[in-house]
Amino acid sequence: MRFVALIIGAFFLMVSSPTYGAGGSDYSQKKSKKLNLEVQIKERERILEDLIKQKNGTTDPETRRRVVGEMTAVHSAMLEAIQDYNKVSKDLEYRYPEKGDDSKRKYLPMRSRSLEQIEKEMGLDAVLSGAKERVDKKYAPIVEEAKKQEKRARGGVDPDIVEA
Repeated sequence: MRFVALIIGAFFLMVSSPTYGAGGSDYSQKKSKKLNLEVQIKERERILEDLIKQKNGTTDPETRRRVVGEMTAVHSAMLEAIQDYNKVSKDLEYRYPEKGDDSKRKYLPMRSRSLEQIEKEMGLDAVLSGAKERVDKKYAPIVEEAKKQEKRARGGVDPDIVEA
C-alpha cells in the first residue's frame, strides 16, 4: 500500500517538476531525475527499515508473510531506482562535464544491498542497543554506589551540583 503511494507521489513529483513541464534542457532534466531518484531511494530504504522492524516485532505467520511480500516489492523497486540513479549519474559525469563549472565533481554510485544485508545491519543495531540497555540496567546500582563513594571522598559535595 505504501509502495503504491510512493510510486504515485514520485510520478506527480516528476510531472510537476518545472524541467519536465517546461521542456527544460536535457542536462536539467537529468539533474532533476537524479535528485528525484535519490529521494526515492532514501524513502524506500526508510520504508524497508520500518518493514523489517514490523516483521521482527510480530509472531503471526500471516502478518510476517504479508510484510515479507511488501519488503520484496519495495526492495526490487529500490534496486531499479539504484540502477537508474547510477546510469543517470554516469551520464551527467561524462556527457556534461562543463556544466556549472564543477569540473572536479564526482557522482558516487549507490550501492545495491540484498534484503539479507539490510536485515543483518538492522539486526546488529538492535542487538547492540539491547546489549547496551542490559548493561546499563544491570550495572546502574554499581555506578550509583561509585558516585556516592566519590561524593564522600570529596567531602560531601555532590559533583553534579556545584554551588557558587
